[in-house]
Amino acid sequence: MAKIKDILVKPTRRKPVRVTALDGETILPFELRILPGEDTAAIEDRALASVKGAGGADPKPDNATYKRALMVETILVAATDADSPLDKPEPFFSTAAEVRHFLDDARIAHVYQEQRAYQSEFAPVPEKLDFEDFIQLTWAATKEAQKGGDPERPFVGLPYRKLTSFCANAASTLTAPTLPQLLFGSLTPPGQDGTSDSSSSSSGSASADS
Repeated sequence: MAKIKDILVKPTRRKPVRVTALDGETILPFELRILPGEDTAAIEDRALASVKGAGGADPKPDNATYKRALMVETILVAATDADSPLDKPEPFFSTAAEVRHFLDDARIAHVYQEQRAYQSEFAPVPEKLDFEDFIQLTWAATKEAQKGGDPERPFVGLPYRKLTSFCANAASTLTAPTLPQLLFGSLTPPGQDGTSDSSSSSSGSASADS
């Protein structure tokens, strides 16, 4: 029986990405590649070391500083020079500092999510949100907005499959018949809200007669 070392595996796929630089005009053209487990482990180690090197304690997965470092390190490894060979990818950015210099937080989050979405397309993450997780994420986003923060922050770093699962839960919840009618009262077509047009017209006629 053949062993893994005897199997010819093709180079990992890459996806073209075009991101606008901070000047709003210059295009940064590069490709994102699928990352093997060894790269992912190295990325996590460097993100952790980055936080600790800045004087932070051992961060939890939801730590904002750790999340930002994780996204930056992912981009550093996954963003590839489009002109480099498939079997010998060359990095587009030279250092993590360069990533932070040319991309702001919004662009960093965008490129990171693009990579995670592309990764899941070929290596699906069989991880979905249960309803309790959905409620917790919704509440976390609400609290973030209430204190004037970014309501998208709780979603940064989540696997792509969890994000799509959240959207499906949201759609299911918002279209549930048990949702209070006050949320959709203005969207209810005439004659479908339990009252008929004839009843309103008859009441109008009665008041006109009087």
